[in-house]
Amino acid sequence: MTMFLTGPLMAACVVAGNADPSTQQLVDAQSAVHGALGGWAALAQRAFSAGGSAAKSPWAPLFQDALLRRLVLRFVLCRAMLALQYRLCSGLRHEH
Repeated sequence: MTMFLTGPLMAACVVAGNADPSTQQLVDAQSAVHGALGGWAALAQRAFSAGGSAAKSPWAPLFQDALLRRLVLRFVLCRAMLALQYRLCSGLRHEH
């Protein structure tokens, strides 16, 4: 999990089974991850800064801070990748 906080791209590659990606693979993956995290961050910021009920949530101050917002989104990415790996690995065990 620590690897996802310091290097989410490399951690995603390791979880996906590619511990030594090529430079082009890293560039492509960086572009995809950067776009996804940027989109999620913008969506979260809009949701929690709007005048609706989400702005009154205890999570609202957290998503106002760029660093905390980035850490939360990296955690979500980490959790999703680990859940995907678990499902893939448990599926492989049941096939044999």
